[in-house]
Amino acid sequence: MSKILIGIICTLVLVAFGLLVGFIIGGMNTSTADGLAGGAIVFGYGVIGGAIALVIGVILSTKLEPRIMLMVGAAALVGCVGIVGYLRLKKVAKDKETARQEELEERDRFRSFRLGVSLFDPEIKPLNLTGTESMAIATRGKRLTIVNELEGEKCEVDLLPDESKLFLASLNSLIEDSNETACSIDDDNPKAAFFVWHFYDNESPKRGNVELSKACYQSSTPAQKIVTGIDDVVGKKCGPND
Repeated sequence: MSKILIGIICTLVLVAFGLLVGFIIGGMNTSTADGLAGGAIVFGYGVIGGAIALVIGVILSTKLEPRIMLMVGAAALVGCVGIVGYLRLKKVAKDKETARQEELEERDRFRSFRLGVSLFDPEIKPLNLTGTESMAIATRGKRLTIVNELEGEKCEVDLLPDESKLFLASLNSLIEDSNETACSIDDDNPKAAFFVWHFYDNESPKRGNVELSKACYQSSTPAQKIVTGIDDVVGKKCGPND
C-alpha cells in the first residue's frame, strides 16, 4: 500500500474522530435553552474539530512513516468506535430517563374521578370508620362523603388538592395491581372490601371495580392507603366515631 493511500485513509479516520470530538464538545456547551440554535452550535463545533483533524492528518501523513501513520489511524479508529459507543449508551440512558419522567408526570397528572369504597369486615376498619360501611370520593375527586350507618350521621368535607392527588395515586396503583393479580372470593374468603371507580375523561381505564377478601386487602398497599387516607381525613375534619 502506497504512502499516499495510507495517508489519505488515516487522514479521513482522523477527520471522523475530530468531527465526533467536536460534536461532544459542542454538546457540552449547549443546553435546551438554546433551542434550534443548539443544533447549529453542535454542528459548528464538529466542523471545527474535523477541520483541525484534517490539518493534523495532512501534516502527519507527510512527516511520519507509513507504519507509524497506520498506528495513528488505528488509534483514531478505536477512538471513533469508543465515542460512538459512548454516545449510544448516553442516548439509551437519556431515553430511559425521559420515559421515566413521562411516566411520573402521567401518574401525577390529575384525572377527575369518582371512587366508592365499601368495607364489610369490621376487623379492617380503622377507628374513625367504625360503624361506616360505605364512603365515596365524588365531585370529580374533590369531595369526600361518609355515612355512619350505626349513628345515622353523615359527614361531607372538601378535599385539599394534595389529598385528592394522594387518593388518585393510590387508586392508579390499585388498578395496576388488580390487573396483575386477581383476588379469589369464595365461602372461605368472603368479600371484605369493595372499590368502584369512574374517570371523567376518555382515557383508559374509564371505569372498573375490584373486590378484595380480608387476606387480599391486608396484602394490598394501595387499598390500605386509600382507607387510611379516608380515615385521616375523617379524623381531622369529621371527628372520630366513638
